[in-house]
Amino acid sequence: MTPIVLVGLQLIGIVVIVLAAWFLGKKLLGYPWSALGWGVLAFPLSQVFRFLLIYPVNLLWGAIFDAHTALIATTLTLIATSGLFEETTRWVVMRFWAKRTRAWRDGVGFGLGHGGIEALLTIGSASINNIVLLLAADQILKAVESQQNPEATEAVNQQIDAVHSITAALAGMSLYERILAITLHVAMSVLVLRAVREHRWVLWLAAVAIHIAFNSIAVGMMQLGPAAMYSAMTVSTLALLWALLKGPLSRKAVETKPAEPPLTA
Repeated sequence: MTPIVLVGLQLIGIVVIVLAAWFLGKKLLGYPWSALGWGVLAFPLSQVFRFLLIYPVNLLWGAIFDAHTALIATTLTLIATSGLFEETTRWVVMRFWAKRTRAWRDGVGFGLGHGGIEALLTIGSASINNIVLLLAADQILKAVESQQNPEATEAVNQQIDAVHSITAALAGMSLYERILAITLHVAMSVLVLRAVREHRWVLWLAAVAIHIAFNSIAVGMMQLGPAAMYSAMTVSTLALLWALLKGPLSRKAVETKPAEPPLTA
């Protein structure tokens, strides 16, 4: 298949996966659409506040460190803030706004909304950008070359080469990675739900730590190759699935203990 067909299928694939998860989850669990909607809101909201912080911080790393050290510091900042801001936003939304999102199924719906919209925005925007590069590569390259900026021209050339080298395996693995990420978001949403239901801030802290650990494993194992990275992420996700179905994040574990009365705001 040609690169543009693969990218197009990748875009269609993520839309199908997310919509199937939303509607199938609704049919099987019966969560209210409002729970899913709050999750859809939570992800972009978390990123607004996150990037307000990391943009100046990453500029600071570039100013005080050499290029290699700055890259490491930037990567660590991205990993740490992903867990901190997404789990904190989840807690704030559930605690103060989504006050009817208290049942286990509501937490699952919230997580599907959060993870689903992230998948649509990340894969969707990347796919659209790649399609534009494939369809208008010559025009884009000429426009960049006219600016007489060799570094920018080289960067665009590298992007175009990368898109032309995409394979079915790469496209498929990107979709698989999103499925794993959505599972993470479901598990963390249920964990934060427990934190809100039981007024236990330590559970919010656990969600932050697990989220950071999950991303750290992915980035760390990436250095050993795609097979090692996806194997580690799969094992981690299976552990989260066990927690959701049989362990501390299962319906029985969450709803056995009654929700505490709301704290006064």
